[in-house]
Amino acid sequence: MLDPKVVREHRQRVIDELERIDKARQALLAMLKADDEWIALDASGEPYEPVSKNGKAHADPVYITHEIAALRVLASLRGGSMHTKELWPRMQDRGAISNAKNPVASVDFLMHQLYVDGIVARVAPRTYSITEQGLDYLSAQEQDIKALTESGEVAE
Repeated sequence: MLDPKVVREHRQRVIDELERIDKARQALLAMLKADDEWIALDASGEPYEPVSKNGKAHADPVYITHEIAALRVLASLRGGSMHTKELWPRMQDRGAISNAKNPVASVDFLMHQLYVDGIVARVAPRTYSITEQGLDYLSAQEQDIKALTESGEVAE
């Protein structure tokens, strides 16, 4: 015969797990929505005009990937962590540009991918810090950027 206390505890664990799964599902749906927004922007044929945080076009835009911008921000925290809502404005300060309706959702997706790859660690929901592997990866990327810039293949 089953102990009612054990059954109630098991039931609560199942409910907790379902809530966790639902939150993950909502995050994944937000990522899909962000992807759809990117696809719609790309398919529109509209020219991509980078704008600064104040909404004005950059006079001399510096193009930077979201990945490099995010990793530079996290590396600057020297072991600290940051929530994606705080990360996005700092990425913009470093030259990241987005025409997405919800760029933070795109950052959420990016950070999840970097987490899966071991480049960042998730320390709390939507909060990340860079790992040693991430610092090595960023360093290698920075060397590649420097080499391409020096060769004239890309302008920084």
